[in-house]
Amino acid sequence: MHPDSTTKPPQTQAIADTPASSDLAADSSPAGAQPAQPARYLEILGVCASRPSKTAQTAEGQSTRQNDPKNARRLRFLLQAAARELLPDSRVALCLRHSVPGAAAVYIWLSAERNRAYYTNLITCKKFWDCPVCAARITERKRERLTEALAGGQWFTAMASVTQGHTENESLAVGLDRLTQAYRRFTSGRWFQGFKDRFHIEASVRAVEVTHGARGWHVHYHVLFVSDSLWYPSQQFEMQALGSLRWQECLAKFGGFADLQYGFNMRFEDAAKAGYVAKLGDDDQLVKEFKAWTLADEITKAAVKKGRGTNRSLNQLLYDYATEGDEEAGRLWVEAAQTLHGTKHLRPSNNFWTILDQLGPEQSDEQLAADEADQLDQLLASLSLAQWRYVARIEARADVLAVADLGDTDALWRYLYKLGVPLE
Repeated sequence: MHPDSTTKPPQTQAIADTPASSDLAADSSPAGAQPAQPARYLEILGVCASRPSKTAQTAEGQSTRQNDPKNARRLRFLLQAAARELLPDSRVALCLRHSVPGAAAVYIWLSAERNRAYYTNLITCKKFWDCPVCAARITERKRERLTEALAGGQWFTAMASVTQGHTENESLAVGLDRLTQAYRRFTSGRWFQGFKDRFHIEASVRAVEVTHGARGWHVHYHVLFVSDSLWYPSQQFEMQALGSLRWQECLAKFGGFADLQYGFNMRFEDAAKAGYVAKLGDDDQLVKEFKAWTLADEITKAAVKKGRGTNRSLNQLLYDYATEGDEEAGRLWVEAAQTLHGTKHLRPSNNFWTILDQLGPEQSDEQLAADEADQLDQLLASLSLAQWRYVARIEARADVLAVADLGDTDALWRYLYKLGVPLE
């Protein structure tokens, strides 16, 4: 079905938090098909190594650098396929595979603002911890909003990495609960009010990051403090010292401990650097080359960035399960997804957006994850439900978008026919 650009179809919608129905599940794979195994995931992605290669093949067979956003998108769809296998009863099992109830077609658009193709009329799960595709979209849009709010040079920022000691056999739930309670104590009462007044802290925003390594789960916070006054070196030293001592006290209250120097570790950034953050785009840390990483990026992208040293981020655990058949990595990822359910990745102070900008109220993860066609966007193709089910069945969702990014409707349909999409 070729597009009709004169009318706007319904937008992508969310559904209730329910497992896939039997009729939808029946459309998700060919009769008698088995879940994709690691080798199949690699075949879909065009990657042969156990880690992302320096180059990968596009849908048209051309080599791309590892920081190509198209390659990053393929990787996210790969990770989503693995998440669907691990959580078959979660909403991620339906995300960007099944059409919204009542839809007659699936539409492919080209964004005028981002010059990137996307789908509408598909279910989106909007689950930050379950879905790498939705998580990337949510974090990128929050990063853009935070960068815009800090632009202009009137704000000064500092970030505290708030960590705790942990043991190899400690569950993620135990570590997360202790960190949450200790930080709640840190930010309540007269001590924290005095801390804010002393150092002219106007607002703050907190992000949670989780990794796993040889010593078990490591869960910690990144907290961005915002001030309208410059912190001089003597004040920076005092903030670090007072914060470290207070954090030690709060952790001890709940049976925890942390290194005095690194348990509450502050970094300061000047106004110009905070205001003009290097654009990261949609590139995933597993496939992008080094780029400037500022405090605004750190606070919004913490949950999807690559772990340090031998520690693996949640995306890395999922990648190792998908590409190497690492069952333990899959089990750890499921533990994290279930434990973090309901935990907000980014939690601003109540006055954060009111003080920083005039962009309107904060948007929820559900709003940020949704793809909605803008009036300036170009409708490239309209796929019947049968045609879409074929695309989803052969795991060509990312490759179709890669071709659609060219903005050439004829090239897109030629590629669809080359894939074997049924004619109608």
